[in-house]
Amino acid sequence: MKKIKQLINIKNKKLLFGVVAFIIIAVVGILVWQLRQFFVLKGTIAECESQGKIIPEQSYNMGQSDNLEQPVSIPSEEELQKRIYGKDVCYKEIAQKYNDISLCDKIVNLGIKNTCIAVLRQNISICNSMEEGPDKNFCYKGVAIAKKDISICDKIDRQMGYIESWCYVDVAIAKKDISICDKMEYEDNKNHCYADVAIAKKDISICDKIEYGVDYRNYCSKSIMSLIQ
Repeated sequence: MKKIKQLINIKNKKLLFGVVAFIIIAVVGILVWQLRQFFVLKGTIAECESQGKIIPEQSYNMGQSDNLEQPVSIPSEEELQKRIYGKDVCYKEIAQKYNDISLCDKIVNLGIKNTCIAVLRQNISICNSMEEGPDKNFCYKGVAIAKKDISICDKIDRQMGYIESWCYVDVAIAKKDISICDKMEYEDNKNHCYADVAIAKKDISICDKIEYGVDYRNYCSKSIMSLIQ
């Protein structure tokens, strides 16, 4: 009887030791991960701090190429926003990446700050309260992607058609849903959508849905092959 009790005690001690060891390993793992995240985030914030603001006059030449043989590339409204308000856009992007709404407070531009908060809170009412213009439309786009809700893209001003189109594409990527691409009106946007969803899903068969542009179809398939190798 004593031997049985001793065996039970030994087993209980081993079990207790195993549980304690598991808890210690789990806690240490979490602390290491949090420290890593902290230093990664700190380094990313430092990168944002190092970015200056482009003087508005400089933006006039943004579409010019130094090489006369290369075609002039006119930047989109979103690209211009990044170039002019680089630091603010940087804060917004890392706030969304690390789901840290406190970083939105570092943003100076009111439109970008409201977009940052709206996206992290997934609160479309913040977008509704913004003045008409690009910032409001970018806000709708951001919340649509965060909520994976394509109906929010319909709120974007039709005059900002490129923002609306990319809203559909980005929601399709977020949902990995090619049926959204199928419904797109313009072939060029549709093919972009197919390629981006194919790459997101690592599904090379979707590349075959690109109806024109052999080079772009090849880009789609090669991008996926490089991901799965």
